[in-house]
Amino acid sequence: MEQFQDCVSICGMEDLKATGAMFTWSNKQEPGDKVYSRLDIVMGNQHWMENFNDYMWLIYILKEACIYDHSPVTVNVLQDKKVVKKFSFINSWIEQRYYLKTVQEAWKTNKFGSLIFCLFDKLKSVKHDLTNLHKNYFSNITSRVKTAKDKLLKCQRDLKTNYIGGNILG
Repeated sequence: MEQFQDCVSICGMEDLKATGAMFTWSNKQEPGDKVYSRLDIVMGNQHWMENFNDYMWLIYILKEACIYDHSPVTVNVLQDKKVVKKFSFINSWIEQRYYLKTVQEAWKTNKFGSLIFCLFDKLKSVKHDLTNLHKNYFSNITSRVKTAKDKLLKCQRDLKTNYIGGNILG
């Protein structure tokens, strides 16, 4: 074990962050006697990280060990650093005046194929159109609120400065 630790140190290896299950090994015993451990790791050194600087890697540990006592660990190297965000429905969209029309338009597009494919494709269209609706009406909401608040404060200051005896000077 000491030789392995020396090798890891000399090569500048370090454990890369992983997602998924916390443990990679189980003794596959009954619940009272079950033991879990993280025996399997993925390591990289500075040279590896520099060579994959333009990439994003995702290390995933599967939750269950299947037929073996070790859980498989996968390393996915992605060409693009762009992280795909999970779609989340935002309840305030419903109150937006274009919401219903956006969903109806996306839903009534003609799709061809099996029923499950048509459903999937329509949901994808709805997702795309709702994402655009969000970008057009809800993006940068914090800065838009701040801008509106600043304009309101300026109007109030101007009103206070230019108001004399029931008349606004201007």
